[in-house]
Amino acid sequence: MFKSYTPKQLIGLLVISSLLLMENIDANILNVAIPQMAHSFASNVFTMKLAVTSYLIGLSVFIPISGWMSDRFGSKKILILSIVLFTLMSIQCGLTDSVPLLVICRLLQGVAGAFMVPVGRLLLLKIFDKSQMVKAYTLMGMPVLLGPILAPILGGFLVTFFSWRYIFWVNVPLGVIALYATIKHIDNYTEE
Repeated sequence: MFKSYTPKQLIGLLVISSLLLMENIDANILNVAIPQMAHSFASNVFTMKLAVTSYLIGLSVFIPISGWMSDRFGSKKILILSIVLFTLMSIQCGLTDSVPLLVICRLLQGVAGAFMVPVGRLLLLKIFDKSQMVKAYTLMGMPVLLGPILAPILGGFLVTFFSWRYIFWVNVPLGVIALYATIKHIDNYTEE
């Protein structure tokens, strides 16, 4: 199955898949930790749901302009910016001690996610031929399916044996690897 792909295509597919997995885990993992977070912040569950909502708002508002930004400034530049922002906001979410700061960081994380995933999918159109697209999208779709399955299990494990803060820090290794691979192996595609 992989023999028909070039190394650059395989690395691109791996980067895009890891970004999808990271975004999908992050979108679903927080729900498991909300009771422990509410206790930690001396707040209630409904207030903590603002962190979930702000993330979704960031995603929803900025997805429509992600394609235009990618064409204008280049897919590699937008991916690097979004990976850095997503990873830094993940670190900050894990360090925060206030609900308003958590909500703001989650909003910014959602904005970064709004650029990561669509630009990654657009990148597939640039690095694969039309004849390879079905296989590439099939392989890329696996993290989309794995994220919602792994997130509650991983979140439950981290909250039970460590702290709710680790649910955010789990993004850091994937973010660093994706950033390195993007800088090293992804071309900057632009369009007029």
